[in-house]
Amino acid sequence: MLTAKLSRLFLALALTAAPFLESGCTAAQVASAAQNTAVVIGKTIALAQAELPALQATGLFSAAEGTVIAGYLTTAANLDGQLVSCNTAATAAGSKKAAFLSCVTIFATGLANPAELTALRVINPKAQAKVLEWLGVVTLSVNLVVTLAGGTAVPAPVIGTTPAPAASALRPLAIRAGVSARDFDRAVEVTHYGK
Repeated sequence: MLTAKLSRLFLALALTAAPFLESGCTAAQVASAAQNTAVVIGKTIALAQAELPALQATGLFSAAEGTVIAGYLTTAANLDGQLVSCNTAATAAGSKKAAFLSCVTIFATGLANPAELTALRVINPKAQAKVLEWLGVVTLSVNLVVTLAGGTAVPAPVIGTTPAPAASALRPLAIRAGVSARDFDRAVEVTHYGK
């Protein structure tokens, strides 16, 4: 059920962003995209948190590593709460594109903060790859708003030596979530994910 909701939100965000990129967009459209992005991020984090017990049961990571990952996801959820608040304040202040760009940039900076990522560097590479998959979807969502607001796409967080997943590696997650391959590809295209 959560996966279907995530899929619908991500799809709506990707589909509404594409036409604005081609024809220019208003601050109100950026505001809408920023608010939708905060929802997508929250749903992605909730999906990741819900998957943790099953992934641990399959042996992808140990109980100690699960605790580290859960802590990072809690931090991400707190950052998403701050993003929601920032978006609300930006809307109240007149819905300027730059304000929403600042909100998502602050979120992305917090998510990629080396101090927050330090504990994740000691988890095994397969667990790191799974975390980076979740973060890839979050980064793609953030970059839709960044692109709409005229900013430069933010890189995905780096954990140890495990590389950020290529867009092709995120595709199965998006498809599993119900996003069509075509819509996912369009979101990757408009945000220049991985380039």
